[in-house]
Amino acid sequence: MDIIPLSGLVPLPLTSFVGRTDELDLAQSLLDGPNRRILTLTGPGGIGKTRLAIEIANRLNPAYPDGVLFVPLAAVPHPSLVLAAIGSALGLRELEAENAFDAVAIALGRSRRLLVIDNVEHLLEAAPELTRMLSLCPNIKILATSRSLLRVEGEHAIPVPPLGVPSPSASRTRDEWLKAPALRLFVDRARAVDPAFVWNEADVTQLIEICSRLDGLPLALELAATKVRHLTLTEIRDRLDERLPLLVDGSRDHPSRLRTMRNAIAWSHDLLSPAAQVLFRRLAVFHGGSSLDAIAGVLAQLDGPVEQSDSMRDCLAPLLDASLLVRDIDLIDGGARYRMLETIREYAWEQLAQSGELDATRQAHAVSFMQVAERYELGDLLPSSANAIERLMLERANLGAALSWLDSGSDTERLLRLVAALGNFWTATAAYREATYWHERALSRSDAGPTSHRAKIQVQLGMARLLQGDIAGAEPHFTAGLSACQVFDEPYYEALALLGLGNAAILQGDHTLGEARLLACRGVADSILDRRLSEIVRGMASLNLGVVSRAAGNLDLATEQISDMLHRARAEDYLQGILIALGDLGDLARDRAEWDRALLCYREALNLDKTHPIKRTVIEIIESIAIVAFRTGQAERSATLAGAAEALRERTGLRYIQPESSSSLELAIRGSRAMLGEAAFGAAWEAGRTCSAGDTIASALAVQVRPVRPSSARLTPREAEVARLLVRGMTDPEIADRLFISVRTVENHVAHILAKLDVHTRTAAASAVIAAGFAEPPAK
Repeated sequence: MDIIPLSGLVPLPLTSFVGRTDELDLAQSLLDGPNRRILTLTGPGGIGKTRLAIEIANRLNPAYPDGVLFVPLAAVPHPSLVLAAIGSALGLRELEAENAFDAVAIALGRSRRLLVIDNVEHLLEAAPELTRMLSLCPNIKILATSRSLLRVEGEHAIPVPPLGVPSPSASRTRDEWLKAPALRLFVDRARAVDPAFVWNEADVTQLIEICSRLDGLPLALELAATKVRHLTLTEIRDRLDERLPLLVDGSRDHPSRLRTMRNAIAWSHDLLSPAAQVLFRRLAVFHGGSSLDAIAGVLAQLDGPVEQSDSMRDCLAPLLDASLLVRDIDLIDGGARYRMLETIREYAWEQLAQSGELDATRQAHAVSFMQVAERYELGDLLPSSANAIERLMLERANLGAALSWLDSGSDTERLLRLVAALGNFWTATAAYREATYWHERALSRSDAGPTSHRAKIQVQLGMARLLQGDIAGAEPHFTAGLSACQVFDEPYYEALALLGLGNAAILQGDHTLGEARLLACRGVADSILDRRLSEIVRGMASLNLGVVSRAAGNLDLATEQISDMLHRARAEDYLQGILIALGDLGDLARDRAEWDRALLCYREALNLDKTHPIKRTVIEIIESIAIVAFRTGQAERSATLAGAAEALRERTGLRYIQPESSSSLELAIRGSRAMLGEAAFGAAWEAGRTCSAGDTIASALAVQVRPVRPSSARLTPREAEVARLLVRGMTDPEIADRLFISVRTVENHVAHILAKLDVHTRTAAASAVIAAGFAEPPAK
């Protein structure tokens, strides 16, 4: 923001104004109202309040016959001098503080003016004098900029947000990318310091990351943009791990507080009370925000279990008022959640380190979030499992910070406790790679003796490896965990180990051993004291026994066993169990070619839980619907869904799949490729891979059964022969050459095939031929 800061005159901007259309329109509508006399633009240092106020003033200037008066207050040292500063802007000279009010009120009189009063945050005690002046001067309105609200009667406020940052997943043209205000500001300022600066679509990801990591803060973007003179975009991005040292060397005509981001934040920080400064720096340990309870939990670890809610709120208020803290709504329970912009958090982190409290505060943070994790250790099994998982998802960044801190120190016991408490969460959210990393880190600690937490981690690591397709790597951990859980009396995890060992045996084709281990799992369930948990484990054993029955071809028994799981899961409100059982029952219906019933099960499962689309059950159901789509003649939809599922598997590391489903999926993929041809199949597959999880689920839910009518699908032996060659993608002349018949005869046979199968294209005919069982898809 390069401006000519002349008191009285509205500064002349020397750079382009970017974005803020909504704020401009809102400010104009508020100031146009007859009873709205004072409007305050609030936000942290560097957010662009002054620049926005100037733009508003220029837009509204025609509405004020006596003009707009600009009053900069940053250099005014005391509230008693504010009226003198306004008088100076009016051209009044040598005003004394004690007579300044009367002189200004007389000078303004009944004139129609807009007063732009810039940077009031350090002079808030003068705010009542401003409203008193408004009461005596009926045609005057005030537009103020401040990092804090003035908190006077009649005040309206517009919080000035960061500039919008585009989503990196969007597909846009160069001009469309420049419509994103943060990106456009960076590019404009980069060109201002280096006219040779150019960028193209290949640079978009780096530009977006720079804008995002700078929180869309205009001052930070401007300071970073000046670095293009001697750094590449990649170098700028890489240096943002430590933002504040990079964000220096602002324009010399900026006020000193805005020449670096550190100065901009320090200006607000230094206005806080000592108690608020302590809270400010301690809040730096939170990543991704925190709830009031989480803040209280950390402070309790530091200061002891004392009543501190009132004093904590007293200190939070000035942080919010100074725009050093942002308050969001917690979408889970509607409570408040507090967060810092990352550039501000880095400054707070510096203050925490300088105070000597960094290690103690990080330890308190880690212990507090260990307790949160332990509260939700079996969150995916709780009646309110969706909320429990949602809560841990919300705190994922804080949990990651806690893990890193405990891993870097010598507190092995708490590291084991935290890792063990998060194991079920990682499995429920398909975070298998993260689970494997932390489980192995925890088990590698040489000072970690046998404990119940270590036993749990062994079982959880076995499950993470199994779901990643590493059966050989999973079994030793299941075996070790099983023995340890028996010693430490952990029946739930003992049952989980038997469940994992049973699945490992089944996947290796040893159904007898698998069944024996699953029956043992069901037996262990009886020793679980929590009745609800016992019922869930019995249901899990039944469901996996159904897998054995399905593999043996006994679909009726499999249906009975899986239905037992569904019944128990519904009775205990166990959401994950309901989803898995519905998916498996849908697979059994699919095995019987009962497409409508299969889709009914799949749709019910997908509609039950749309909050966490990236999980094992959802991925498997998407694959199952892809199989149904293929078997009912919808090759393109099948390819799209299968491609989406593959991308989700790669993203999560999931490789576990039942052999029966694996062979059906492989058949669907080969068949779809044969029906569509390589180009069309590749396009559909890639469309699925780049589709969002939400859009993929919507696409899967939209699949309808379009079966080939058996009565019209009776092909003659020669037509069936032609159909099989058609499935292989052969042209009419090629088919004629292969069968030693005329092209005309082939054309007649193809026309009859299209009519009998009630389709209109060769591609649709190939799909229908395979779906009706007249031909197998060719090998890839």
